[in-house]
This record gives sequence, structure tokens and C-alpha cells, in this order.
Amino acid sequence: MAKFATGKNAYALSDRSGQRYRYRDMRKEWNGLLVGPDEYEPKHPQLGPFRTVSDPQALKDARPPQNLEQQRSTQFGFNPVGLRDFLNLTENNLVAKSAVGEVTLEGVVENIKNVSYNLEGLFATGQVNDLQNVQTNVVTFTMRVQQVGGPPFGTTLNYFLNNSQSTQFNINITKGLTYRFDVSDSTNLGYDLRLWDGSSIFASGVYNSGTDGTSGAFLQITVPQSAPSQLRYGSSGNVNDEPLGGNINVQGA
Repeated sequence: MAKFATGKNAYALSDRSGQRYRYRDMRKEWNGLLVGPDEYEPKHPQLGPFRTVSDPQALKDARPPQNLEQQRSTQFGFNPVGLRDFLNLTENNLVAKSAVGEVTLEGVVENIKNVSYNLEGLFATGQVNDLQNVQTNVVTFTMRVQQVGGPPFGTTLNYFLNNSQSTQFNINITKGLTYRFDVSDSTNLGYDLRLWDGSSIFASGVYNSGTDGTSGAFLQITVPQSAPSQLRYGSSGNVNDEPLGGNINVQGA
């Protein structure tokens, strides 16, 4: 095996500064440089080369993702960072959207507490209190019964609208709107106001509340789109029975 001289009388030049030092006083740094004792620097923790560290990312026995297309079309939360440009992500799928539908109730619905609908696969529930109290744009006709005519022609009973002195008063109504016939006046007692389509009672969209001639009694109609062009109001016994009524002209919405 080869031997080296001790170099006790030798000099060497620093690899860093080029200055001359006694060879036996010089020190070797971690990077292999031979430097003077006043130039020596120990290795700092942040300096390389680094020890090789294993940092595996893959999982053993991993399964391929299932239903990937469905997962990418379902988002949780609103506008999460970094997902807007995700590969195969549905465009604008992270934009919040909402819509309000329309439900039409024909007639008067009272004392509703819970309402639920299942429309085209979308299920929704809600709660409504005192629906009757929030109705708006209801046109009201005040009804009373009065005897008209006299000798020698005889007398008849007729309905009078809004205290009109004209008998068989004709009115116009519009499809989709709501109309109320107030029959709470005591002169209506014993007579049941009805709406007629020819010789048949018309009941679509019609609601009766209370007894005619008593407080709070009324007949109300939300005119359906299927209503004929002309109806008639009059007694419940027969369209031609007393008290006699009048014609109702039904106009389109």
C-alpha cells in the first residue's frame, strides 16, 4: 500500500482564496475543497446534495375510478378553486342556477298547512298558512234578491248585482282571473246561487263557502281556460227558476 508524506514542512494553496497555508493546518470541507483553517465552513442543513427520500404516490392494489363521467358532472359547493378547467368537466357546471315554477290553483283553498308537488321527477315541499288571506286581485260582486214587477203583470224574484236596480244584469269575466259573488245579504237566504253552462251547473274552478244569506257566504270562481264563452248565474234549482239571474260573458286571457 502506498504511503504519503506527512507534509509537516509542506505548504499548499487554498482552493477558495488561493492563499498559502501550512499543509498540515489546512482542512477539507464537505464539498471537497481544501481551505485554510480561517476559511473553513461546516455544511449547512439546507445545502445539497440531499439524501434520496422515497415519496411514493401510487397505492397498492388501486382500483380504477368508477362512474367518472357522473362524478365529474356532480359538484359540491360553489366554484371550488382549480376545478373550472378540470379535464372533461361540464362547462359552466359550477355556476349557481335557480328557477321558480308556476302552480295554478283553481278555486279557493282554505286552511292549507302543508303542500307538496312532484313535477317531472323534481320533488319539493312547502308550507302555506291562511292562503285565503293572501289572495289578491279578486273582483267582488255583491248579490241580493229582490222582488220586481207587480199587478197586473205579476212579480218575479231577481238577483241584483252591486245594488243595481237593473234585473238580469250581465257581466264580463276573463279566463285566469278570480271573481267572488258575495251572497251574505239576508235576502239570499233560502236560495243557492250557482253558475250554469246551458242546463248544467258549471263547477270547474268554482268554490262555495257558507250558506247563502248568512254572514261570510260567497261563491267564487277562478275562471279556467276550458270555460265556455258564455255562462249564466242563477238559482240552484233550475237555470230558469227564480230568483232569475243574468248572462256571464267569458273573455280570453
